[in-house]
This record gives sequence, structure tokens and C-alpha cells, in this order.
Amino acid sequence: PSEPTQTVELNPLFLIPGHEQQVRITFNPGSDVITEGSVELHCSEGLQLRPPTEAGMPDDWITSCTVPLQPSTTGEKQVLTALVKSTIGSETEGKLDGSESRSTAPHMRTQILEARVATSYRHALYRDMLERSDAASPMTTSLEAMVSTLDRPALTVEGTDAFHVTPDLVMVCVTLYCNTPLPFYLKEWDVELPPPLERTDDDDTNKGLFGHPVSEGEQLFFAFHCKRQQQQQSSRGGGTSNDKEEMDPILNVVLNDEMGKTFRQVLQLDLDDFYRTLEMEEEYAKMNTITAKLKCSTEEGLVGDPVSFVYSVDVKPALLDGKPAGEIFYTITSIDSDWIIGGQVHGSLDQSLGQVDVTFVGIPTRSGLITTFPLVSLEFQAFQQEHSESYNNNNNNETRGGGGSSLPPIKVNVMTPEAFGCSSYANHMALACPAHVEI
Repeated sequence: PSEPTQTVELNPLFLIPGHEQQVRITFNPGSDVITEGSVELHCSEGLQLRPPTEAGMPDDWITSCTVPLQPSTTGEKQVLTALVKSTIGSETEGKLDGSESRSTAPHMRTQILEARVATSYRHALYRDMLERSDAASPMTTSLEAMVSTLDRPALTVEGTDAFHVTPDLVMVCVTLYCNTPLPFYLKEWDVELPPPLERTDDDDTNKGLFGHPVSEGEQLFFAFHCKRQQQQQSSRGGGTSNDKEEMDPILNVVLNDEMGKTFRQVLQLDLDDFYRTLEMEEEYAKMNTITAKLKCSTEEGLVGDPVSFVYSVDVKPALLDGKPAGEIFYTITSIDSDWIIGGQVHGSLDQSLGQVDVTFVGIPTRSGLITTFPLVSLEFQAFQQEHSESYNNNNNNETRGGGGSSLPPIKVNVMTPEAFGCSSYANHMALACPAHVEI
């Protein structure tokens, strides 16, 4: 009966890095009678606390304190509440926004709140002996409990993507990964996007996630409808570095734990590639647009009979760095069409000629009304040279990413006939003979 039956428990079971949380210290004497005792709270580097009111200390942030325990009988629990704040060290400053995926998010130094309980006690069965003058002195014991921070933010960004639903409507998709061992509940969320994207006022596609519990290892999928504003130039990335940070796309998520405590997490979204594409589209929209008109030698024919085509290309508008582009390479393709093409399907166009005619031959492959035709694409000569060099050097991606892909593209407005009527052979005469004659 002399073995202590006391326990001490800290709740919650973990702390969220970079947030303030209430920590409850619950002391249960069990079958013991406590004559006196104390609780010492110690914070590791990065943690601070405001001591419980029982400590009788000023309401300031400190790193350690001692709180007295009241004498208690068996089963009489005592609960102390302290406010604990987790701060971010310089080595992890700016890395706790959850922007990294779980494979790249930095592991932070674990911060620990430790509670040490020291008591003087007698067992409940010794109560009858307390009236005797020769009663033994109380026994002493010590208990320890601790709670630590997570080594990662509660939520980290697993992936971010954006794509066009229509030319003016964009869908932004975000995947989050939960790192908390115990469930949290989604309370609020909102996305902030710099121009030219703006979230629409349509129904929230994520409303089914409200109050949804998420725990460690689970993924959350968010989708936001955004409209693309028409403007002269995107303001993203301009101004000072502070202005740029304010204009980065972010996702705000508010979580509730089981104790009702709310946590706001600001997650940076990596949409740099998509914004760069938007900026290039706005820039290229003011550049080169060339019209190519396709003429067909006849409006109808037979399957397998060659048909002459002529592309009339107006190369006057083509400019490179504000100057005449010189030669432009063209390519004629029959992908997704019903034609086999031949002739001069690759070549160069001299801009000094103004309008250039490109002649080639097409052979229809099916009968019926054909509404698709071979298409022409144009590229600046410098881009074509870079592409050839990268292919020969087996370094295609790197070369195109350096020199070739920096050149503005040429948009081609292709004008084709409405349709080509193709008929199958009504009759066909052929001569069959054996491959060899035996004598």
C-alpha cells in the first residue's frame, strides 16, 4: 500500500508550431492523501508560458514556474491551466507556412513543455493511524509528464495546379496533407490570388468539407473557381520584395481541435508557372498574328486521287524584338485530318516577299464530307535552329528552356474551305496474274 497511485496528465497531446495553446495539467491523487505538493513547469528553447493563476506570478511570458498543489484526499483531482506559446527560431523562419510537400518540408527542432510534480502523501489506508502521536512522516514521490510540438506544420501543401475551363474561367486546385496525430475539424478556408485572377462569387465547391475531421496521413482537396481579369499587364512581382510577398497566392485554413481551440494556417501556393504563362500570353497577344488561307484546286474528288493545295501566307506582320523577322520556318501537318500529304511540307518563308504561296499535295483517305484539312504552323528561324541543335546534342529540354523557348510564338489564323466532297470508286479495273508460272 505504500506504492504511490498518483498520476499527472497533460492535454492536448501535442502542440502546434507557431501557435498559442492552452495546456491543462491534470493531477489525480488516486488512492493517496496529499498533504502538500508542487508542479514545476519548464519550457525548452522556443516555448514560453503564462503561468496558471494559482502560481501567484505576474501575467507575463516566462520559461519556467512553480505552482503549489492544494492538499487533497483520494480521487480529488486538481486541474491547472497554462497558456503556452510556440515561437519560430531563425533557422525555420518563414518555413512554417506549410508550402512544402511532406517530402520536402523541413523537420523542425522539437519544443517540449515538461511538468514535474513533487508530493508528500500517505495512503488512504493509513488514515486511521493519523490520530496517533507516533504517526510516521508522509512519504514523498515525484512524477513527470511532457508535451511536445509537431516536427511539421499541421497542414502542408501537397500540390497546386491551375487550368483553364474557358478562356476567362480558371480552376485552381490545391491538395493538402495533414500531419496531426489527432483529428482536427475544418472551420474556414479562403484563397487569395493576385491579379489577373480573382475568385468568383459562385457556390463554394468545398462546402462539403465544413466540419470534416482530418487526421494524420489524410489528404484534403480544394477547388476554387476564378475568373481572369483582362488588363494590360499583370502587377504580380512588381514593386518591393515586401509588395511581392503580399501578392503571392495563399490559402487560409482555420482548424478546430477537440477542445474548441482554433488555429489559422497561412499556406503559400506555388502558381509561378501558371502566372508566368498568363504573363506570356498577355505579352504575346500584342505580337505576331499571321493569316494563312488554304485554297483547294477542286471542291470534290475520289478517294486516293491527289488534290493540289495552296497556302497563301501573309508574313508582313511578323516581328522579332520589334524588327522584321527575316526568314520564318513553316511546317504543314495532317494530324487529326483525313489526308495524306506530300510535297514541300517543310521550308522557309522570306518575309521580304510580303505574301508567300506554299504548294503541296493532299490525298483523301475516306469517302464522305471531309471538314478537316492539313494545318500550317510557323516558327522564327532562330527557334528552329535552337530546336535542331538541341535534338542533335540529345539535350532538347535544356536548350529549348534556355534560348529557343524565350522567343515569342507566331499565332496563325488558318482559313480553310468549309468541306471537301470525296467519293469512293464506282468501279475499278485491275489485272491479276500469278507471281510465277510453272512449266
